[in-house]
Amino acid sequence: MTVFKSLRRAFAPLAFLTATFTAAPASAACQSPDGRYCVPSPANLAFNTAAAQAGDVIIDPHAHRLYLVIGPGRVRAYAIAVGRQGDRMPAGDYRIYRKADWPDWYPTEEMRIKQNLPEKIAGGPGNPLGAVAMYLQTLAGKDDLYRIHGTNDPSSIGKSVSHGCIRMLNQDAVELSTLVPVGISIVHVRGQTQQRMPGLYYGPTGMR
Repeated sequence: MTVFKSLRRAFAPLAFLTATFTAAPASAACQSPDGRYCVPSPANLAFNTAAAQAGDVIIDPHAHRLYLVIGPGRVRAYAIAVGRQGDRMPAGDYRIYRKADWPDWYPTEEMRIKQNLPEKIAGGPGNPLGAVAMYLQTLAGKDDLYRIHGTNDPSSIGKSVSHGCIRMLNQDAVELSTLVPVGISIVHVRGQTQQRMPGLYYGPTGMR
């Protein structure tokens, strides 16, 4: 199989999303004076993606949103939880190098001491990593223990409460995992000085 055919097969689900793309309708219950609107999770949206390619992931910690680029000017948006102040994933680019369904969790020594946790928590409904985990490394190949994963606490989504990982609703994490190929997709984590993604209003409805 040629490299071109491999890439085409890897991104086939994105082509389906693009073909069925419809912008999320504005919500009268959550609309700002300038006409921007709250966004359900997940939702397909239209805005400038010039800095990213189809299959890339953009994480905006301040908006508590993860965006999957599904085509030129088109993304799929998901609500997320991010690290608490002082524990946030550093801004920069990462690559997904591994995926695991219902993964085991090995808390760090610091976590075990602070929270009285065991060395291992087996995968399952009670595991904080949820239904799936996507393991990240820097483009230089360093794993700093940051993950994109599901959760056993859906109420945490939209908040800054994690130890640095990106939490998603289990169904959203499973969907994302099927859409991002290992070793190909780049995860862009935005910094504090970068502006929010254009066109979205994160209002007082809880969809932040």
